[in-house]
Order: sequence, then structure tokens, then C-alpha cells
Amino acid sequence: MFNKSKKAIETLNRHLSELDSISNVRQGNNWKASLKDTLDLYIGPDSSLSTRLDGLYFTRKESYVPEGVIGLFTNHVYDESLKENFKDLINNAIKHIQSNGIFKDSARKNFLGQFGNTEIISGLVVAAGLIYGIGNYFGKLEKDREVFQSEKLKEKMESQIQNLQSEKNLTIKEYDDFRLKSTKTIDSLQNEINKLKESNKKK
Repeated sequence: MFNKSKKAIETLNRHLSELDSISNVRQGNNWKASLKDTLDLYIGPDSSLSTRLDGLYFTRKESYVPEGVIGLFTNHVYDESLKENFKDLINNAIKHIQSNGIFKDSARKNFLGQFGNTEIISGLVVAAGLIYGIGNYFGKLEKDREVFQSEKLKEKMESQIQNLQSEKNLTIKEYDDFRLKSTKTIDSLQNEINKLKESNKKK
């Protein structure tokens, strides 16, 4: 926390140094926007110092009457002396941080609020490693499951091939048995026919 307070004071002192180089309204408005972000971050967006900054400007109002025109007009003119108001504000902000530390956002209820950027980044790296490891582990499980399924499919196909081969062998055997039996029957019939022929000749 001390390091953050030191960084906040260094940032505000840098704004003080940059303030001296401002020479027009455009530069002043850009610088003011940056200072506003710094105060909101380190002191709080609802602090009186941050609210007071909204009411500070680099211009003053000047009234004039244009030539040939009836009426009073107001113009905003850049005023170098108004820088002192910003310097006072920044010095008060530095004193506030030295006495009270930097702003703590009570609305942040998530547990990451108690860690610094370095700790959060380290935690994210570890988490990323765990996610990769878990993903790799489940990836291997999925691959093993696919290999197992492939093996089961291979075994099933081999079993079907064996069944078909057995059916084929059985069919061939049945055919051979039928052909042998038919041959025997034909031979027997042929013998009977020959015997009849011999008998007829004798008569």
C-alpha cells in the first residue's frame, strides 16, 4: 500500500511540473482530464478534491461590446494566473494521501481487490497452467477412449469375419457331402440299370 501511495504522489508531482508548460486552453483541458483520472483513482471520484477540480478552469470571463452591435457579450479568455488554483488543489491532494493513504473502493467485493497487479498476473498464469493441464489430461482420456472403441470395433469385425468363414466352410462341406451322396445314388442306379440290361439279353 505504501508503494501505491508513493506512486500516487509521484504522479501528482508530475502533473505539477507539466502545469508550467501549459500555454493555451486546449493543452489545459487535456491536462485537466488526466489529473481528473488521477484524483479519481487515488483519492476517489466522490471526494471533495475531485469534485472541486470540476469547477476549476484555465479561462476567465470577459464582457465586451462588439462594434456596431447593441448588447453585452461574454468571452472566455485564457488566464495564466488561474494555474495557481490547480497547484493548490494538487498540493492538498498530496497532503491528503500522505495523511490518509490512497482511495480504497469499498464497492469492490470480489476477493481480487486485496491483491496487487503482480499477484493477480501470477495467479492468472498458474490458473492458465492448470486449465492447460486439465485439458491435456481429458484430451488423453478422450484419445484413449477412441483407441478402446477402435479396438472393440476391430474385435467385432474379426469375430464377424470368423463367423462368415465358418459358415462358408460349413456350406462347402455340406455341398461336398451332397455331391458324394448323389454320386453314390447315381452309381447305384446305374448298376441296377446294367443288371436289367443283362437280364433282358439273356432272355
